[in-house]
Amino acid sequence: MAHRIHVNVSVRSLALMSIFHDLRTGCGQALTWPELAEQWRQTGLRDSDLEQGLQELVSAGQLRISGSEFERQVVLTEDGACESDRCYERVQRTHAGIAALTVLLQTSRRGRARRPGFGRRMQDAHQPVAQVVAH
Repeated sequence: MAHRIHVNVSVRSLALMSIFHDLRTGCGQALTWPELAEQWRQTGLRDSDLEQGLQELVSAGQLRISGSEFERQVVLTEDGACESDRCYERVQRTHAGIAALTVLLQTSRRGRARRPGFGRRMQDAHQPVAQVVAH
């Protein structure tokens, strides 16, 4: 049975804003359609998600489409630049939180040390608990 992935407005927004952030696109700067399409392919999302995401962010005032059909550009607005920075910060905090949680889950599953006390590291076994906690 195939695993179903639900791509919603948050996912599309994050994907688009991450592209602008990763390419260091600032307020008023644009990506050409070929540049954006190439970056989008790397997300693994569908072309229809790109079109829908663009419509959503244009409606929200975060992106603007300019140029002719053959020279289309996607411009990051001032609101879009702020949102791009916020998206990046949220991703960084989430990544750090997931990394910390992963370590905690791994350490909780590996079992308790054979010696009493902390005992995981050799130096811990020879120090009083108060000294280990203070470090």
